[in-house]
Parts: sequence; C-alpha cells; structure tokens
Amino acid sequence: MRNRVFPGAVLFVRHQGNILFHEAVGSLSFLPDSPPVQRDTLYDVASLTKPLCTVSAILLLVQEGVFDLGVSLASLLDESKNMP
Repeated sequence: MRNRVFPGAVLFVRHQGNILFHEAVGSLSFLPDSPPVQRDTLYDVASLTKPLCTVSAILLLVQEGVFDLGVSLASLLDESKNMP
C-alpha cells in the first residue's frame, strides 16, 4: 500500500483450525473519500494468476494425499457454511 500498488487488503491466516491472524488495512480505492476495507470485504479475483496458482497447489496436495477433492468447502472453512 505504501507504494500504491493496491489501496487495501484483508489478510486471513488459519493453521490447523485456529485463526492466527485476521485484519483489514487501507481503503477500497485510491480516491480520497473511499471507505475503509473491512474484515469481511469481498474481492473480485479476476486475474488468471490466482486461480492457476491455487489449482496447482491443490493438485500437488491431492497428489501427496493431503487433500481430498471430494470434501466440501463448508467442512474446511467455517466461514463458508452459510454461503450459497
């Protein structure tokens, strides 16, 4: 944010079911009156880098037997249980 690459962000870190860090910083845009980012702010991840890296990482975990593609997201992330 200091270099104005992006105006704000949310960082959520969970390890072995425990939330270690969940904070929001910055604002929604670079406009002077832009609202601040909230911990529940949703982002549009439209670039190809994010999904390609995510899929690659998941497939490596499947290959190692650490992750099962048959498991529902709701069973892994409490935050997704009430989402459609």
